[in-house]
Amino acid sequence: MINKNTDTYKWIVLFLSFMFMTLFALSLQSIPPLFSHIGNDIPLSDSQAGMLMGIYAVPGIFLPLFIGYLATQFDNKLLINIALLIMFTGLVGFAISKSFGILLLFRVIGGIGATILLVLAPMMIAMFFDEKIGMAMGIFNAAVPFGTVIAANLFGPLAELIHWRGAILNIAGLVAITFIVNLIFLYLPEHNGNGDTGQGISNKNFWTNKKIWAVAFIWALTNAQQQAYVTFGPQYYQLIGMNIYLSEFLTSLIMLVPGILGLFMGMIIDRFGRERNLIIIGSVFIAICFLLLAKFTAASTIIPMLIGIGVAPIPVIVYSLAPKIVEPQHIGLAMGLLTSFVNLGISAGPSTFGIILENTNRNFSVGFIILALVSVATIFVSLNLDGTVNRKLDDAV
Repeated sequence: MINKNTDTYKWIVLFLSFMFMTLFALSLQSIPPLFSHIGNDIPLSDSQAGMLMGIYAVPGIFLPLFIGYLATQFDNKLLINIALLIMFTGLVGFAISKSFGILLLFRVIGGIGATILLVLAPMMIAMFFDEKIGMAMGIFNAAVPFGTVIAANLFGPLAELIHWRGAILNIAGLVAITFIVNLIFLYLPEHNGNGDTGQGISNKNFWTNKKIWAVAFIWALTNAQQQAYVTFGPQYYQLIGMNIYLSEFLTSLIMLVPGILGLFMGMIIDRFGRERNLIIIGSVFIAICFLLLAKFTAASTIIPMLIGIGVAPIPVIVYSLAPKIVEPQHIGLAMGLLTSFVNLGISAGPSTFGIILENTNRNFSVGFIILALVSVATIFVSLNLDGTVNRKLDDAV
């Protein structure tokens, strides 16, 4: 029996959280490589293919705050188990679907399970990590790039071998294994069901906490910018003469580089703090890179990596800072708020960039200038994170 009170146990919790986020990424990003294979069985238009991707994020806009509330009322391990079962149901149902409407239905069901995990996984880390929360969040934030890379590179060839339905069922199998591991090894503090009862003043303090709203807006802006670039970046690089494989690789660096540097960024934050300063420096760096990308196509092979370096500190800061700036009983609400805003960004970014291209005769330079302005907006929002958060974590409470 593993002693849940030992220092070692928190690393088991981190591993499980990492697995939850990897499953989310696999479930989300496995679909694009399978579009052509799915289309052989169930005809898909471009708009329908886009709907299969976009609808997965819809539960993440409306449910996270409710899930954050449930996290204060019920046993979190139970909620995680329910989430894994819902995700499993969505994947299996998707794999055996015979029509687009049923595909869409089970995609929504899978998205509900994923949304629960998105809220609870970072909460688990906040429960167990104290002085090393930055490092833990750095590792945690590498999970989505890790899962994305696996999905992008593996599921197309896998579908050739075992059919697209078999590829999806493989993800369902991983969810089932994770469910069993979670049942055996995960121990979380139990809730007495009272939640925030009697904490009316505290609840008001949460909703009027300008810092958590600033962090949420920063996270929405970052994801809107990132998803707009990830969606249309390959088209830009192909437009200037690169092949599809290099185009996709260069575009993916905005996710891969932060995943690789996440642990290092977390260690810096644990050691020095200065979260606001790092956000400002990273945002200035990103803005300059997008302006250069808009002006100089000759530099387009090195700039994507530099953009990834600028983005690298932001995900770690968002998830390590949120538990510091709210009261302990409101961490669930904080993670719910972040999840809602990240999905707003994911939904708004690509569609807005697409509208810009349509109205500028596909002038990518204008689009990249707009993305640079998003970083400027991020800087202004970060000014609400006053100097009280620019210190080391061990001074937090």
